[in-house]
Amino acid sequence: METEVSTESRRGENKGTHNGEILDSTMDQSLVDQTENTKKERFHSLMTRKPFTWLTQCGIPVSVLFVFGNEFCERFSYYGMRAVLTIYLSFFLGFDADSATALYHAFIVLCYLTPVLGAIIADSCLGKYTTIISLSIVYAIGNVVVSLAAVPTIWGENPINTMKAMTFVGLLLIALGTGGIKPCVSAFGGDQFKEDQIKATARFFAVFYFSINAGSVISTFLTPVLRADVQCFGKDCYAIAFGVPAGLMVISLIIFIIGTPFYKKHRPKCKGVSEVIFFKFVISLTLIVVSGVRKILRFITCRNKASQYQPSVARKSVFYETEKKYGTGFTSDVKDVLKVLVMYLPLPVFWALFDQQGSRWTLQATGMNGAIGSLTLRPDQVQAMNPVLILIFIPVFEFIVYPILDKLHLFQKPLQRMIAGMVLAGLSFILAAGIQIYIDNTADVLKNGEARVAFYNPLHEPVYVDQFNGATVNWTIGYREFQQDDNLSPGNYSLCFRDNRTQVSCKNDTFYLKNEGVGLIVFLGGSQLAFADEPAELEKMDHISIRLVNTLDKYITAFDVSVEDPNSGSREVVAHVFPNVSGGGSSGYQEVPLNTLKYSIDFGSSTPKQVGEIASSHFLPGGSYTLILVPENSTQSNNTEFLIKTDLNPNSVSMALQIPMYVLITAGEIMFSVTGLNFAYSQAPPSMKSILQAAWLMTVAGGNILVLIIAEGRIFEKQSNEFFFAGLILFLAIVFGIMAYFYTYKADRKIKSDLDHEEIPNNQGGVETTSLHRSTDASNSEKLPLLEDSDSNGNQSSGDL
Repeated sequence: METEVSTESRRGENKGTHNGEILDSTMDQSLVDQTENTKKERFHSLMTRKPFTWLTQCGIPVSVLFVFGNEFCERFSYYGMRAVLTIYLSFFLGFDADSATALYHAFIVLCYLTPVLGAIIADSCLGKYTTIISLSIVYAIGNVVVSLAAVPTIWGENPINTMKAMTFVGLLLIALGTGGIKPCVSAFGGDQFKEDQIKATARFFAVFYFSINAGSVISTFLTPVLRADVQCFGKDCYAIAFGVPAGLMVISLIIFIIGTPFYKKHRPKCKGVSEVIFFKFVISLTLIVVSGVRKILRFITCRNKASQYQPSVARKSVFYETEKKYGTGFTSDVKDVLKVLVMYLPLPVFWALFDQQGSRWTLQATGMNGAIGSLTLRPDQVQAMNPVLILIFIPVFEFIVYPILDKLHLFQKPLQRMIAGMVLAGLSFILAAGIQIYIDNTADVLKNGEARVAFYNPLHEPVYVDQFNGATVNWTIGYREFQQDDNLSPGNYSLCFRDNRTQVSCKNDTFYLKNEGVGLIVFLGGSQLAFADEPAELEKMDHISIRLVNTLDKYITAFDVSVEDPNSGSREVVAHVFPNVSGGGSSGYQEVPLNTLKYSIDFGSSTPKQVGEIASSHFLPGGSYTLILVPENSTQSNNTEFLIKTDLNPNSVSMALQIPMYVLITAGEIMFSVTGLNFAYSQAPPSMKSILQAAWLMTVAGGNILVLIIAEGRIFEKQSNEFFFAGLILFLAIVFGIMAYFYTYKADRKIKSDLDHEEIPNNQGGVETTSLHRSTDASNSEKLPLLEDSDSNGNQSSGDL
């Protein structure tokens, strides 16, 4: 073959330069095609061997394995990054709860607006394959940028503003990438099947949906663990928590590229803007709106001028210009789409509630106790319940719930089930608001204008407090006992106390309590006091805050606290926590991870270091503690030990209370989202299915815009006041129910259309077409309604799930 090609090429050159170039180019292309075919045959031979033969037996192309792997890794990357995003924005970058919520939902808005861009790119010229490759590269770069943004050491001395800017750039690239490939990957997987492989295609989409949720479940559990259990730069290691999803996105891209030889790729013919279906629809919609506005203006300006009023013009359908430009078939499809889009109007509110799982509900979990039996959940892990419940609920609803509802003749049609989903979402938010009120009422948090103080006696004899702030109290504080007063205000206080009863008069002393300060007074003997007074600034997360009070007459030069990595077993010093604490002195609070604390106390060169550990069982997440360094409980011992004083009680409300919230909203998602997607697909004309799917994603973006406006507008002072969302969706569920009552499903419209144009015999033995509701007489054409009830000649569907 190679000899023949060379010979033919030389012959072409002898015939003339022009013909020789054409023939040479043709033969070169033939050789390239032959090489490509040989490569595909080799790959095909390799991949059809065991264990891949079962795929062909099931009618599943080998190529979809790479689509599954790509989707699993991509969803792992997306949901893993998103799981820790709100806490990262709030606790690492320093945004308040409202701003963090607004930024989180702004990111989701971009993720659900960009699918339209991806669909346009794929449909216009590049095709699905090239679009996926190109935007996946952008996606991976965005993940890497976000991961690097969480490394403060590479951004200079004051890195916070640079870190914020880099985070926003990375999130923008991720939104462009994940949104751009969203409409392409599933459709590209479906393209791998033949048209007659209906069951195999359905099986593919089932497994595809499973891979989405499997990636989501694993990453939502794993990345919070990486965040909390791995420490870097003295804090939670967000660089690793974002870095692992970044690595998975790179793997996703590699898997997709490896499958290239096996894909069926349908590259579309490059189209002009006016030929792309999305732009055709937008232009049609513009023409309809303009025609409607003209009709209104003409009616207003001409209603008092009978001579100028032309009924034939005024009553011309608003679809006239669209039909003139694109024809009756396309115009009929536009009408069908508009009927569905009207039903979409109340839907964004459902997504406004649903997507707050990753923002408000996660922030709510930071004020709760994650200990559930032997399992301890992180605040950003709880949202993993949603994909877990989805995997459980889909078969439960399909084989149990829906058959029961059908027998009871309840919620049988898609719109009815969507109403039920909206109601369930509203109930979940009523429950969420109630739990937040309970958290607010039980949280041990000092508010502005509040303070508290505790008195501690480490001496082997009682201490007597006669007066506190001018009032006689007559407290007797025994050995290693506490006396506490919680209901104080910041300011100066006086104290009169005696070490023993033989003293004639008490010793007077004064101290100052700071605003929101947690004071601790330790009696050292000889009328000496140790005093600590610092606000316990700890956000209610899975960390604790600790401070040190040194009651010894020794000077502490260093007090190192380290945490053991549960994976490697190595110790990492969290911080050089309490430098230079003198005898009788104290330190401020320091936030540390909740784990077994190993410490090293350096008393200077004259005394050996003291090392030991404090088990994590002494602490609970969200608590603030004072470590009181005292002599060991023996008058004969020179050793020291720690007494642990709880200053602010830890999170007491269990995260288990959030489980019913997730059950309700996930059940609502099954009835609303899964059913709604089927409704959109079944009611859409064949040429407009992508338009309605894009519009469905736009409702998700619209819901997140609503949350963004409410959060950034600071409309609610407390999270528990967001009963607003529950009331809003329940009200719109009623509105949607009224709209659904008057909606006619596509299959019903088809039956009605057939009846309206029924053929009946005439007296001459022939047939005539009878229109029961519409006259075709030219004289009556002006009486046609403004919005005609015309259907596409596309597929029939009952619309039922």
